[in-house]
This record gives sequence, C-alpha cells and structure tokens, in this order.
Amino acid sequence: MTAYRFALALGAALLAASASAATPADEAVNRVYEGIAAAVAANDGAGVADSFAADAIVLDPRPAPPARGEAFRAAMASMAGRMKADGVQVRSDYRIETRTASGDFVVDTGYRRMTITPPGAGAQPMVQYHKFLVVAQRRPDGRWKILRDASLPAGEAAWNGAVRAAGLKYDS
Repeated sequence: MTAYRFALALGAALLAASASAATPADEAVNRVYEGIAAAVAANDGAGVADSFAADAIVLDPRPAPPARGEAFRAAMASMAGRMKADGVQVRSDYRIETRTASGDFVVDTGYRRMTITPPGAGAQPMVQYHKFLVVAQRRPDGRWKILRDASLPAGEAAWNGAVRAAGLKYDS
C-alpha cells in the first residue's frame, strides 16, 4: 500500500470513529503526555524522546526541516543537556480537546503551555503556547508512542479557551 493510500485509509477510519466518547486507550495515551511533562521538568531529553516512536516525524514552527528518528533524539538530548547545565527549569502542561481513535491509532488536537524559567533569583519565566496535532500508535509491545507531531504557535487566549473533554489530559 502506498503512503498516500495508507494516509487516506487511516483518515477515513479516524473520521468514522467517535471523537466524543472516551476510549479504553485514553488513560494510556494521557500517560504519554505525563511522561513527556515529567521528562521536560527533569531536563531529560532521552526521556522526552522515549515517548516518540523511533520513526517519528516532528514538525514545529522553526524553518528547519522536520525532525526525524535519531536526529530528533539527538536534538532532544542536546537541548536538555544545555538547559540542565544552564540551570533552566521547564514545565509543560497539556490540554487535549479532541481525540479520535481507530484501532492502534489515535489523533489528538490540543494545546501545550511551556513555562521556561531561567536560573537566578527574580528570574521571570517565559511562557509559550502551541496548538498541535499528534498521531500516536500502540506499538507491538503495547506501549503508546507518538508517531507524528505537528505544532504551531498559539496564544494564552487559545489555552484558556480550550474545552475540557471527558477522559482526556487537561492540566489546570
């Protein structure tokens, strides 16, 4: 099956699945976001990367090409190492608004708030908001991993306006 046909088939299957009902996978997929948040707080790049499939593709607003596989993992480790060495503290919070599930795949839409605090007394945190679309897949070992992640800048109003959905990750 070509990648194009696979994408069409996956899209059709996901559209057919109910987006409003909680799925049995919700708790497990929510733990993926919790694992990322814990790894980010510890400046643990390998821990962040562990939440992503080895063949993951990450698209973010930077003009660079998408981050893939081992290059993504290396970038996470390098960035976390620099932040840890510099004493930077980071917190990630998530608000998932929709989740569409079909078999071993889920597609989430939501928001992430990152609070970045430089070291030193009186340091003022910088807050970034992103909206995202994530495709996660249950792997053969039963663990959920992020397969695709695309994000764009968002604002505080979008974060504050996110609608809570039953069973989905929603940090206050």
